[in-house]
Amino acid sequence: VQSVQVLEFAKLSDAYIESNARILGIPKGETYTMRIDNLWGSLVAQICASLPFEEDVRGCLPGMVANDGMHQCPETFHGRVNAALVCLLDCRFNQRLLPSSILSCSDGCNSKYMNVDPIIFTLNADLNEEISLTQL
Repeated sequence: VQSVQVLEFAKLSDAYIESNARILGIPKGETYTMRIDNLWGSLVAQICASLPFEEDVRGCLPGMVANDGMHQCPETFHGRVNAALVCLLDCRFNQRLLPSSILSCSDGCNSKYMNVDPIIFTLNADLNEEISLTQL
């Protein structure tokens, strides 16, 4: 094996959970400890779009990170995962890089796509025009 490329899926999952926790107003220290009282004890920041209901702590409005705490919502994750996979494949097969350079290229793919930051694309290399997905 000359090189191994890694898709940092956990980094993306953590970013969505932490972002959702901020939106829900969950204190930083409770992001990974505040759990809903369901069969699996799922994280509120992972499966809910609201804090647990006062009248039924086993329930909340369903979110877009994971429905059950194990299976990630494709509508939320697949775009970034697919883009990162294409980027990783490009590092390996289209750019004809040395094995030592493939690692830095792979790191760039993970830095660009495996987070919740806006993605910047260059439209025209000559003019350095950039567009963010939030502008579309």
